[in-house]
Amino acid sequence: MRLYGFRYLILSFIVLCFGIFSSSSISYASNLICPQATNTNVLLAECEAVVALYDATDGQNRIINTNRDTDTDICTWYGVTCGNFNNQDRVIWINISSNNLVGTLPAVLSDLTELQRFILDFNDLWGTLSSDRSAWTHIHTFSLKGMNNNSNLPLVGWSLPSSWSARWNTIKDFTITDNRINGPLPTAWSNWSVIEYFDIWGNQISGPISSQLGNWSSIEYFDIWGNQVSGPIPSQLGNWSSIEYF
Repeated sequence: MRLYGFRYLILSFIVLCFGIFSSSSISYASNLICPQATNTNVLLAECEAVVALYDATDGQNRIINTNRDTDTDICTWYGVTCGNFNNQDRVIWINISSNNLVGTLPAVLSDLTELQRFILDFNDLWGTLSSDRSAWTHIHTFSLKGMNNNSNLPLVGWSLPSSWSARWNTIKDFTITDNRINGPLPTAWSNWSVIEYFDIWGNQISGPISSQLGNWSSIEYFDIWGNQVSGPIPSQLGNWSSIEYF
């Protein structure tokens, strides 16, 4: 009986230790309740959007995680930059390249309505490019290079949402190279009146190049190499007076 009691005591101790250490492995994001974050002045919806990105992309295993485990103010997290608008902090930049992000991009990122720069190059992300990103009416830099190239991950073919055209009037730099993105190049994107840099090489974009892209009067760099585009190059592209690389 004494031996049994001793074994029971040891077993109870092991279970207790396991419970303690396993609880410490819970992601920090699940411990952050945005409304109770005392050290932040950022909008609730934007706080939740950044936390959702952290959760959806295996945030604990990022290579660089500055301030993530010590500060509830998301504006101090690595890769997140905020600006102040009428005494309210708003997320304006997300730049988390080459940082071992794995997962999908959450739909709530559309709540970052003051976002100007979104760069997640060279991570392992998959899923779809949401049409909800049309809410980013101040975006000027969008870059997703080298996504979902890990053959062990379930790849879902991405396509280019035509809905981004209606409100992305500020986009200047658009880069989505080496991503296996498929489908046509949306004609509606010809509305991007200030686009300067457009690079989509190394995908599976198919179909013709729209003559309406001749409206891109500010374009300087245009690279669609390594896709499956067809048909002649429209003569209207000759209107590109600022082009330096084609």
